[in-house]
Amino acid sequence: MKTYSLYIYMLLTYITIQATYAQKQVDSTLIKYENFFSTPQETLYTQINKSIYFNGEELWFKTYIYNTKQQQPYIATTNVIATLYNSVGEPILSKTFYAQNGSTHGNFLIDSTFSVGKYYLKTTTEFMKNFDNDRSYTTSFTIGVPDTKQTSDINSYDFQLLPEGGHILSDVNNTFGCKLINTHGKGIPIENAYVTDSNGKTITSFKSNEFGMGKFKLHLQPNTTYKITAKLYDDSTVTKQITNIPERGVIMNVENILENQTIVTLSTNKKTIKDLYNKVYTLLIHKEGAVTSIEIPFQKNELSYMINIPKEKLLSGINILTLLDEQGNPLLERIIYNNQKNKISGIKKLWSRKENDSIRVYFKTTQSQNINASYSVSVLPANTKAYNFNNSIISTYLLAPYVKGSIENPNYYFKNNDRKTLYDLDLLLLTQGWSSYNWDDIFNKDLQFKYPFESGFTLAGTLENPKHNANNKLVLFSNKSNLLLEIPLKEDNSFLVDRLFIKDSSDLNFTISNKSNKNKIPKINYTLSPSLKNLESLSNKQLEQLNNQNQLLNNEAIPTTKAFILKDAIALDAVTVTAEKKETPMDMPVGMFDAKHYNFKDSPNEFGFVKDIIQNYGYKVVTSSDNVLVLSRRGLTGTGQATYPTIFLDDVQITEGQGENNQLLNLRINEVTDMFISRHNVTQIANSSGGIIKIYTKKGKSTIVNKSIFNRNKFVTNTGFGEQKKYYTPKYNTTQTEAFDNFAPLNWEPDIDRTHNGSFTFRFPYYYKDVKLFIEGMDSYGNLIHEEITVNP
Repeated sequence: MKTYSLYIYMLLTYITIQATYAQKQVDSTLIKYENFFSTPQETLYTQINKSIYFNGEELWFKTYIYNTKQQQPYIATTNVIATLYNSVGEPILSKTFYAQNGSTHGNFLIDSTFSVGKYYLKTTTEFMKNFDNDRSYTTSFTIGVPDTKQTSDINSYDFQLLPEGGHILSDVNNTFGCKLINTHGKGIPIENAYVTDSNGKTITSFKSNEFGMGKFKLHLQPNTTYKITAKLYDDSTVTKQITNIPERGVIMNVENILENQTIVTLSTNKKTIKDLYNKVYTLLIHKEGAVTSIEIPFQKNELSYMINIPKEKLLSGINILTLLDEQGNPLLERIIYNNQKNKISGIKKLWSRKENDSIRVYFKTTQSQNINASYSVSVLPANTKAYNFNNSIISTYLLAPYVKGSIENPNYYFKNNDRKTLYDLDLLLLTQGWSSYNWDDIFNKDLQFKYPFESGFTLAGTLENPKHNANNKLVLFSNKSNLLLEIPLKEDNSFLVDRLFIKDSSDLNFTISNKSNKNKIPKINYTLSPSLKNLESLSNKQLEQLNNQNQLLNNEAIPTTKAFILKDAIALDAVTVTAEKKETPMDMPVGMFDAKHYNFKDSPNEFGFVKDIIQNYGYKVVTSSDNVLVLSRRGLTGTGQATYPTIFLDDVQITEGQGENNQLLNLRINEVTDMFISRHNVTQIANSSGGIIKIYTKKGKSTIVNKSIFNRNKFVTNTGFGEQKKYYTPKYNTTQTEAFDNFAPLNWEPDIDRTHNGSFTFRFPYYYKDVKLFIEGMDSYGNLIHEEITVNP
């Protein structure tokens, strides 16, 4: 009896120790997982205004930066690198563009050095190089219209069978996804398919959707070979076999088509349950470091375990279900999509009307009215053949980061929210197998951040003067970058300035000013970093994926054109396009990098308040009986918290503490001449991370630097932020040609801000035919917009 009792005690102790050890292993996996995703990654998407260009045109683009962990704009990013590559992936031209509040925009001139052919635009950041999973964005475009020789389809197919969760098991019902694609990855529809066993008996049948994907259930028997025969619409057939069926293991089945819940079923067989009895597996529901765990204790003689998960408990969008064993090792994985917490917004056209030689359109969004948003719009003739892209901002942010390989027509899965579309999306995720996450990296890789998170540029240098004088001050002035800086010198006459916001090819003028305010020209050596050197080529894998994406597009045959370029004009057959460039604002105050300039000379609302203009630009203005508080709606801190701008009235600072002042309370538009709003404080003239606002009244006078006081030691930078030009509207001598309909752009609006009431408006040149608007965008909560809207003349 004692021996028996001792045996029971030892057995229970052993089980407790084993359970404790197993829990520690799972906890270790969770800690590694959370640590791996502790630093949010940037994910980029870039919209370009069209996909076919001609020499002399400009390629215009807008890049959005997304924090996939928080599902919001990545507002800390300032440096976005945009590079053009030729058809073999070699870099040919690169610029750095200044981003704020999660986006940037720019352009490249397609000059005569570009020959006819395929090219690529890649947008990325330096910080992204620290991560193996590349979340930069690359899109292709063509210059000219290459000869399109129709090639016959090669009857070479890849017929794939993908067991749900990644494993199969005998003596239980297994779910299989199937996918039939051609050599370019394009889905081939299956008219009918049937499954037979070793005796030739038909067990079940199924068919695919239009993308060549389908699924079926099969109760697998040990030591049996199953054959799947798929009949195509051209009466040809392809086959696949299921052999070597494991007799031990666990499999997964997920039902995600229900409206309010997701059902996960784990199944095993009698041979396996003997080994699993009293063990506890863990089901993870996770994405980007957010994770929920559910313990699955295996019971004696219990072969099926059902877990009902309310969809309100799931994460927004993609959820990854991973089953861990007692050692914390991943055994099964399935990707699902939760449509009940969509980060997708919509817009509705309220009206459009003709205004002189333009059409104005007015839209309203479906999201909250009290959040900021930014949109980009490409305006093209409705019959355009120059807008062919496989991705959108929605598919790039909500789908692409979590799956492997190319997806045919990813935008299809987000156009509708009906049952068929959701079923097809679940089928896509079933046939994708495991997610893009690399569990070996999660377990073993110690992230080393070799590449810094860049914010502006860093200026480092040394004066050649042999002696250090504490009374001397180094002053930097740049006319092009509107920059005036007093730089402290170290004892060895070296200096360092970081977070410098400077334009490419800027003039740098250095002077030494002493205690007596006498200036002299210093001898100086300096470096400005980062610079765009040693750019990597696109890999063969990247080129293959991009070319496959192009093959997945249902492009119509493009008619040939005799388009050519004149010196200052673009000719599309008989269509002449002349560039009409706008003048840049004059006398921008020093330190106002990339500032928005308001000239109130002919303002129609002369009795309006200046504080209302500030609010329309994206600041929140709170007015009391005796004070005005201005704060940024789009915080510039890493956490997105609100920040406060420093406000100057006639170059005198009027804000105190946290942005409050009383001089803006009753300041009207008819009292001021100009206002400059810059989101960043680049000269450190005020301790304000919310930017700088400078207002000049009619009685005051703008204080512009007296440039003559500088004894210039002038340098020109070979790096800096690329100029963000204003899109110019081409003037055509005629618009009534086929070439115009096929290839001409009508307008490009890269940065349309939504107003506080949730609406936005813009206009484009009048065109006598229907016009198509391609709209992409994102608000400050991370809600995404992708719309194609036709406007009638």
